[in-house]
Formats: sequence, C-alpha cells, structure tokens
Amino acid sequence: MSTSTLHTAIGSARVSSTPNRAALAAVLLAGALISAVAAFAIAPAASVPTAEADPALTRLLQGMALIKLAFVAAMAGLVIWRFGRPVSRPVAAGYLFSVWTVTAATVLIWQSVWLGAASLLFHGAAFAFLVLALRDDRILPPGLKRPPMS
Repeated sequence: MSTSTLHTAIGSARVSSTPNRAALAAVLLAGALISAVAAFAIAPAASVPTAEADPALTRLLQGMALIKLAFVAAMAGLVIWRFGRPVSRPVAAGYLFSVWTVTAATVLIWQSVWLGAASLLFHGAAFAFLVLALRDDRILPPGLKRPPMS
C-alpha cells in the first residue's frame, strides 16, 4: 500500500472531505489479505511439531483464532461502515492499520507460532482501535450525540 493509494482513496486531510467508501474498503480488504499472507509466510514451520505434541492445545488455539476472526470481521465491518462518512487521513490510517494488525495476529495464533507476540499484537491493536473509535466524534449516526463526560 503506497501513500498515494491512501491519499487517492481518502482525499485531503480535512475532515469535511467525503471519502470514497468503495476505494477505502478495497484498501482495507487488500491490506488485510496482504497482512494475513505475510504473517503466514514469515511464521516458521514450528506449528507442525506443536500440533503433533499436543493436538488438544492446537484445537483450542485454533478455536480461539476463529473467535478472534469474528472480532476481525466485526472491526472490518465497522470500519467500512465508518468510511461512508467524512474521515481524516490520520483516523482512516489508524483504522486500517489496526485491522491489518489484528488480521496478522489472528493468522499467527491459528498457526500456533509466536503466541506471546501475536497476543500482544492482537490486543494492542484492538485496544488502539477501541480508543480511536471512542475518540472519533463522527462514528455515531447523524442525530445522535455522545453524552457529556463528567
């Protein structure tokens, strides 16, 4: 993903610009696919001995990865929905990179490799996504206002 692709999809850095939802969704899905393939490619072949040593643990980890995949799908859906409204480049980049990171971490967990690093990546990116979404004033539909924080 080059910055020119993101710039073309998002437009200027002003919040008032209307993003191209289809272009941003394509960038999101292409980046998620690239991050999944990259995670699969760089992971060592250590998952085979783990599967042979403890098949129950492997099934458990793969089940957890499937649950995490549901979170990835929900995050991607929310981001695609969010891209239908004006968004600034930094906010869009934060959403994109957080979804791409949790996708790569989910693939690593599925393969049962680098579980500590994959867990930190997944939860760190999910937390960053949550903070970004909570601070995003335009995430609520028009007409709904966030209650004041006291």
